[in-house]
Amino acid sequence: MKDKLRVHFCDFWSPGIFNTKEFLFYKILSLRFDVELNSENPDVVFFSCFSNENIRYNNKCKKVLFLGEHWINPANNADISNFDISFTHLHDTGINNNYYFPLWALFVNWFHEDQPRNGDPNYFCDIDIFNKTKKREFKASNRRFCSLINNRDPSGNRKEVYEELQKRRYVDCYGDLFNNMGGKMGGMQDTKCELIKNYKFTIAFENLKHEGYNTEKILQPIEAGCIPIYWGGEKASKYFNKDSYIDITDFNSMKEVVERMLEIDENDELFESIVNSNPLVNNLEEFDPNNILQWICSELAL
Repeated sequence: MKDKLRVHFCDFWSPGIFNTKEFLFYKILSLRFDVELNSENPDVVFFSCFSNENIRYNNKCKKVLFLGEHWINPANNADISNFDISFTHLHDTGINNNYYFPLWALFVNWFHEDQPRNGDPNYFCDIDIFNKTKKREFKASNRRFCSLINNRDPSGNRKEVYEELQKRRYVDCYGDLFNNMGGKMGGMQDTKCELIKNYKFTIAFENLKHEGYNTEKILQPIEAGCIPIYWGGEKASKYFNKDSYIDITDFNSMKEVVERMLEIDENDELFESIVNSNPLVNNLEEFDPNNILQWICSELAL
């Protein structure tokens, strides 16, 4: 019989989108505990950076910060050492109670569940596509050239690559940014993943660059057999094979990036060799739910 653990989740993304029981850390805790959702008297509060409800639990229970974005709401206090433990993309912090956990790891289907799920992230990428259990057999045929799915361009480099590409090929843009496909793509992450399966490339730029900040933007295209044109934290290369994506920092200019894309586009055999290569250079053992659970229980003395 499992021990009961009272847990509350707050300050995550929008209500109606965030589904507590679909959240990875709820599932992880459920491996060992009978998890009771309790906002009045929790043993542990998991919180993120999108609001400040968590402050009502200060000094009342154990608090766990989950930070997928590269900022912390000032109401939460920017010093992560103030919390009992944290899961963040911040690495080499020198803080023993912080576990490096990039946002892309949240999108892996660790429990081999049917997809899509009800909530966001509601599309967990197939772990078997990454761990060699399932053979990669993606084809170049019937794929369009390149997609761009963004609403904004905070670093300005999406505009740069888009304009360089448009000189040579048409780029299908679905978000508010450079939209040329009509309307606006809605839905959850599975909608995006199904869309990019129709393309050879997708522009996969993070909103900002920080060494450990790597989101689903690199993971989802690789699962879909679509080559990410990637700009983001250098730590991506610790886990993902550089032969499976195009890192624009490996090139001297956007023009060189575009030339490489065109070379691949014109050679189906080359494209397929890239998308079917082993996407990992490092196993994902450190993000395995059982290892995460063991660390949580040890650090929180559960």
